[in-house]
Amino acid sequence: MSRNNFTRTFGVMFFLLLMLALFISAACARTVTKEVPVEVVVEKEVIKEVPVEVVVEKEVIKEVEVPVEVVKEVPVEVVVEKEVFVEAEVPVEVIREVVVEKEVVVTATPRPTPVPTATPVASRKPTGRIAFASKRDENVEIYIMNADGSELQRLTRNDWDDYASDCSNDGKRLLLTVWKESSWKWDLDTITYDGADVDGVNSGDSRFNYTLGDWSPDSSRLVYQSTQANSNNQGWHLFVTSFVAGRPNRVTPGDLRLGLGRGPRWSPDGGDIVYSKTVDGNREIYRFDLSKSEETRLTNNSSFDNAPDWSPDGERIVFRSERDGNSEIYVMNADGSSATRLTNRSEEDKNPLWSPDGNWISFHSTGDEGTDLYVMKSDGTDVVQLTHDGETADWGSAWCPE
Repeated sequence: MSRNNFTRTFGVMFFLLLMLALFISAACARTVTKEVPVEVVVEKEVIKEVPVEVVVEKEVIKEVEVPVEVVKEVPVEVVVEKEVFVEAEVPVEVIREVVVEKEVVVTATPRPTPVPTATPVASRKPTGRIAFASKRDENVEIYIMNADGSELQRLTRNDWDDYASDCSNDGKRLLLTVWKESSWKWDLDTITYDGADVDGVNSGDSRFNYTLGDWSPDSSRLVYQSTQANSNNQGWHLFVTSFVAGRPNRVTPGDLRLGLGRGPRWSPDGGDIVYSKTVDGNREIYRFDLSKSEETRLTNNSSFDNAPDWSPDGERIVFRSERDGNSEIYVMNADGSSATRLTNRSEEDKNPLWSPDGNWISFHSTGDEGTDLYVMKSDGTDVVQLTHDGETADWGSAWCPE
């Protein structure tokens, strides 16, 4: 073979080998590298399955449930010897809180803790208005003030004496007991809270006395003491009558004997009346069932018990008693049981009256500095003096709703 032919043959073979090498290289470059977002394998062991838990040497470090609705989609890092192996997006539904050596890798905003509803408590000061009688302006007149003693105002300006008996439940009028010296008679009137409108309400013979009335719970009827059962105008009985019109009905036998403390009081459900009357020279408290026309004695001792008033729920009765040697305020169950002393003072405490909300009791107290009005909580605590009128008497209150 000539030298030139050898050279050409060698060049062709070199070219073919070069092309073969390029072809093999290109074929290897087409191999696809697969991306594995699900797990990381080191020495063929599963380090982490992202949707479920973190595994290091096949041991669960910690798995904490996180509320789904408050978690955003965030990157999760698997840390082994503080080197990041993989970072992957994890769906919200399977996010868990991963803790490695007390270090939180993923955190989520916790659900807000519900705030508990507070239990209602009794008002810190008495509410409503208190009407009372006072001699601070010579005659006995009616005054009214807020139940905390503020905003005192005078309602009546008469030539006779006025005493507060009760408030209508609609909060519009006061029922008054009136002593008219000119006719030497007791009578019943009503008056608006501003003192502008006064009406007489007795529906019996004008020759007799009518006093110490109380409205029924719906303010449609009155119960009161009267002498109209006796032609000689002596001997007090209880009568019930319609407030608008109607013949009064006598509901009690016997002499009730007049007292300007507390008259008969209607129960909150309208079925009973509580009152005091004289028995063998002693004053005791009774309850009268209107539907059965039955009288039940609630107190029975040698002391003076009177001036009862119902609690707004009808479960208890507050009253005045001298059973411990001094005039004090007591409370008992509506059947007369479990009498409990509320006051223990050197003064004489009388005429207790429950507040419309049942949380407070008003009373008047007579001491060296005169007679003034007080309030206390229904358990006998937190006694507060409302009036400070020196030797002038303030008494005979009626507690009106707001």
